Amino acid sequence: MSNSLISQLPTWTGTTADQGWFIYNNSGESETFKQSGYTAQYIPGTGQYSIRHFTNSAAYASGTYAATFGDPTNRVTANYGFVGGGYNNYVDGAYGATAGGQQHTSGYRCFVGGGWNNSANGNGAAIVGGESNTCSNVSGGGIFGSGGSKIYGANDTGYGIFAGYANIVSSNGSQGLFVVGGATNKVSNFRSTGDSGRYNYGGIIGGLQNYIGGNRSEGAGSSSGQNAYPLILGGYYNTILGNIDGLGDPNYYSAIINSNTCSISGASTGTTIISSQNSIAAGKTNAVLLGLSSRTVSENYTTYTENLYSYGQQYTNTTSQTGSTLTVDLSQGNIHYIEVDNPLDLTLTNLKNGGKYSILVQTTGNYTINSLTTSGFTQKKSSSFDALINTGFVELNFVCVSGFITCSSVQLTA
Repeated sequence: MSNSLISQLPTWTGTTADQGWFIYNNSGESETFKQSGYTAQYIPGTGQYSIRHFTNSAAYASGTYAATFGDPTNRVTANYGFVGGGYNNYVDGAYGATAGGQQHTSGYRCFVGGGWNNSANGNGAAIVGGESNTCSNVSGGGIFGSGGSKIYGANDTGYGIFAGYANIVSSNGSQGLFVVGGATNKVSNFRSTGDSGRYNYGGIIGGLQNYIGGNRSEGAGSSSGQNAYPLILGGYYNTILGNIDGLGDPNYYSAIINSNTCSISGASTGTTIISSQNSIAAGKTNAVLLGLSSRTVSENYTTYTENLYSYGQQYTNTTSQTGSTLTVDLSQGNIHYIEVDNPLDLTLTNLKNGGKYSILVQTTGNYTINSLTTSGFTQKKSSSFDALINTGFVELNFVCVSGFITCSSVQLTA
């Protein structure tokens, strides 16, 4: 026997359990040896069709088709779960998996790869790298290379935190929500009162301690907060809020870019704050705050800035009308033209404090201004304001300030 070749030995026909011995040749196949007590590196666990490292407890591969490899502290207790390498990793949800890393937990259809002390629970969550991150009750989201970050309390799909620190997503209804980079940023509770209208497809990119949400609860179950497509890009201590603690209206399509301690709240739509600080837009539609400092804006469809320098022309929209009873809407521009064919009854609408307006009047006869209506502003007229010359031009000028409107005219040649 000592000089037999393994290739010349008969094939064993017994069961695997009866293989108490194994044999092998030396390197030159000049001698043959036997050894008892051989244990395979990977053997069945307690679960049906499961597999485990021989140093693992049998109960550490207790799920059907469960598999655990690497350190003996790794364990899989769910069906179809997998642990590949690492230390003290645990899969307790069906179809969950961990690969490498240390002290990870993976739940139903979740994955954790690398890193340390990460926990992915819920449906379809993933954590790759990073430390002390948590995904809980998530559908289709993940944390990548972050530290101390959390995603939890979500019902819809598409949540992500990428390479940030201590970031939190705790939404009940956002799809495509994200935090990219940054530190201690939060997006929370995008849900209207009740279960309807769960909006949000935006998030936070970079920055420090920025916040988007309805109320500041980090947990699940709050029925307040509703936003659609919000974005905070860079900056410091900025907030975009929908309804706060279940009160007020939602906030749509708003953004804060590279600003400091600014906020957009209430029923705001299409409002944007850019390169500003300590400024607020509450309940505004299509307001743009550009380079402001410590301002609270009050008008819709308005662009605000501190100072404006132009290298080119500054011009406005104009309108023209003909008649004797006319209304000029000053929201359509600051300069207008009217042609008068009888004594004039003139109404000016949408006047604004600080506004300067001009109306060029062409007359076809020797007329006067019968009446001038300027709601909200007390008129202060020049002595010749009401006179319109025959077949000529008159320029009417108006300045609004502190609730007054000055009214002057200049007679022009035909």
